Amino acid sequence: MFSLKILILIGSLIVFIIFFKIFRKKNIFGLQGKLVYLDEGKKSKTFVNHKFKIIAKPDFIFKHWWGQFYMIEHKESYREPSRADIVQVKAALIAVRSEIPSLKKYIYQLKKVYIDITLKRVREGFSKKYQPIIN
Repeated sequence: MFSLKILILIGSLIVFIIFFKIFRKKNIFGLQGKLVYLDEGKKSKTFVNHKFKIIAKPDFIFKHWWGQFYMIEHKESYREPSRADIVQVKAALIAVRSEIPSLKKYIYQLKKVYIDITLKRVREGFSKKYQPIIN
């Protein structure tokens, strides 16, 4: 009897987890996460890295349900990111990581194409190879 209750409890937990993963809401970019920062101009917070003398205001910062933070740079064009765009992304990563050390990912969005720029790429430097993660 006791083991049957445990099995029912475990089964219910598994069903809840599956339901949660399938039906949780996605944000305006089609990704999962809660908006924690939005660049609204002058009144928005500016992130500062004093060591490298970098300031940045990313477009959006989301927190995934498991706690990982990611930023999105939104562009209203279809062109590939220029070197200046990537430098902007890297600077924003460095500045925001001063206050959110767990930030590991920046997503550069061109209309409906997302380019994943991880911290590893920031360390490796500029690369011409960009792999869309969502089409």
